[in-house]
Amino acid sequence: MSYVIVISILVIIISVAISIPILIFVVQVFASTFYEKGSREHQTKTRPSLAVLIPAHNESEIIGNTLTRLSDQILVKDRLLVVADNCSDDTAKICREHGVEVLERFDTRNQGKGHALAFGLQHLNLDPREVLVIVDADCQLAANCLSLLACSVDEVGRPTQAMYLMKAPAESNVKQRISQFAWIVKNKVRPLGYMILGLPCQLMGTGMAFPWSAVDTEDLDTSSIVEDLELGLTLAGRRCAPRFCPEAIVTSQFPAQDDAVKGQRTRWEHGHLRVMFKTAPTVLISSLRQRNFDLFALGLDLLVPPLALLVILDAIASILAMVVYLVGFGATALFILLIMNTLFAIAVLSSWRIHAKDILEAKDLIYIFGYLFWKIPIYLGFVKKPEATWIKTKRN
Repeated sequence: MSYVIVISILVIIISVAISIPILIFVVQVFASTFYEKGSREHQTKTRPSLAVLIPAHNESEIIGNTLTRLSDQILVKDRLLVVADNCSDDTAKICREHGVEVLERFDTRNQGKGHALAFGLQHLNLDPREVLVIVDADCQLAANCLSLLACSVDEVGRPTQAMYLMKAPAESNVKQRISQFAWIVKNKVRPLGYMILGLPCQLMGTGMAFPWSAVDTEDLDTSSIVEDLELGLTLAGRRCAPRFCPEAIVTSQFPAQDDAVKGQRTRWEHGHLRVMFKTAPTVLISSLRQRNFDLFALGLDLLVPPLALLVILDAIASILAMVVYLVGFGATALFILLIMNTLFAIAVLSSWRIHAKDILEAKDLIYIFGYLFWKIPIYLGFVKKPEATWIKTKRN
């Protein structure tokens, strides 16, 4: 009988373990439903001076369009700096043609966005502004985005994260639209829920605004492929956790080719998983010792894996619980997961109905199962050999 007890307890532990990220996810989603668009007013007539820092690696095809759209939001008192990082194309030349300040950096031993940002900040520190804003070269900023970010930083005295959304290309397939939905859940729905609860958000890599004294070159100078995630945790540890500003919107576009999308997702999700397994336990313990509730909240948020992986793990745990129940080892684990799965399904469907019904039709939801199978090799790759190197995403 002892082995029966051991198996039952083991499956219960597994069911509780998978229930924790599901419960965090459900709370975030349900809290987000209380957000009313336009309910928060921001004063944008007078805003702090800012410096916009754009890291760019071989972005000649898009940097001109980005700078043209961005120029309308740059005031005389502001600075706009592009770091042309290890470029072999005309990125720097195009920036100069647009009258934009540009630095060229060549260092093949230290490649990646973090090093480019540190290089640019070191230069900006010679003539600083009140607020630093970091924007990726392939992003488009909605009207008034910079003012909203700068005023938010001035108001709360902390870093501010814009709502960063990725869009599927025109004539996209169902898989790409499901990717867009998963991105909306991660970068819109969940941060909205935390914001409603008065909690901070993770940094998202672009559309990030900081009080000038909040970050230095050492914070940015890293080869990590998830430098934004790690920076947000560092700042939270200093009791300067980022806040979410959903009114400020930054958008980009998924690559058109499936292999490019898969490569991009692999880097993002492997980086997320590495931080989740390596850092989350330390963050949670440290936050309790410091009595730092913002850091604790971000630690809990880290426990939620990418949506597809969460569904896969939940399915595996549910199958185990069902098997244990059918062979007569007890129904406790199955009962726990039935409750969690019901809440999980309601949360996902609620997110779709409120935020993505115009992207995915109801009939398209069945293809989510195919999307999950597409993601399995990505997660198996993390077990075999996690992606840890920054590689530029091919867009064409």
